[in-house]
Amino acid sequence: MKKIITLLAIILVVVACNTSNESQAKKLIKEYLKTTMNDFSSYESVEFSELDSCFTLYYDSEEAKNLSEMIESEKKYNEFLSEKIESFIQRDFSNELIESFKNSYDKSQIRIDSLLQADIEAHQSFIPEFIGFEMTHKFRGKNAFGALILNEYVFLFDKDFTKVIEAINFKDTLNKLKEILDDNPLYE
Repeated sequence: MKKIITLLAIILVVVACNTSNESQAKKLIKEYLKTTMNDFSSYESVEFSELDSCFTLYYDSEEAKNLSEMIESEKKYNEFLSEKIESFIQRDFSNELIESFKNSYDKSQIRIDSLLQADIEAHQSFIPEFIGFEMTHKFRGKNAFGALILNEYVFLFDKDFTKVIEAINFKDTLNKLKEILDDNPLYE
């Protein structure tokens, strides 16, 4: 009987803390929207997701950014060498010069492979850190033209639940991603 009461007490504490955090998240969202919406009096809550933990991402780390920059730089150099080799072949330059550039190209390719391997290893050993919480919220509100529109935002909160760190418009983010994919020949 004591075990059951203890178990129920633990469950109650966990549920109460989660409810408290969710209430605080909803409060912070509404405070944020009061200062950012065109017409907060038109605000209509539609749906809140469950509160979730938020962690750092590998691709936001300095190491990932540095490796990515080095990889891109080496790829550009590799492409430059490739173009020069083609040009030298078309113009009947000496085989010695062409071979010299081919050797540089091969060394550059080895550096790219090495950097890619280092990126994979860094990603695998990356340990995410807890940075706060997130909650998605759908709501209606009037836009700048007075039309009532449906919005969906992901709200990021600090660890201590004192403020909204960032509000990400779901539709804008999807549209930007679509533009990137449409502009990329790999996805045509």
